[in-house]
Amino acid sequence: MLPSFHDDYLIGYEVDCEGRQIKLHITASLAEEAVVSTVVFTGVDGYHFENDALELETVPSAHFVSEFRDELAESHRFGGVGSWASDLDAAPWVLS
Repeated sequence: MLPSFHDDYLIGYEVDCEGRQIKLHITASLAEEAVVSTVVFTGVDGYHFENDALELETVPSAHFVSEFRDELAESHRFGGVGSWASDLDAAPWVLS
């Protein structure tokens, strides 16, 4: 289960496609002396960022593939996600 970052602020992120890693830099306050935490996701096979809203949730791979099927197909066509996206019907099993 992911820790709660409700009401926290995303101040930056890093995406390492080759290393399959995403780092989110988060703080609970925008004050200058606020502590910045870094959350690291490894083994990343795909991601989707929309605006700077910080909403993290764990979902079943079948739901993820179903929800973003068109975007995954388009991204795979241009080399944006892993080889698992070449067969989106089998992708939930591969991702699991």
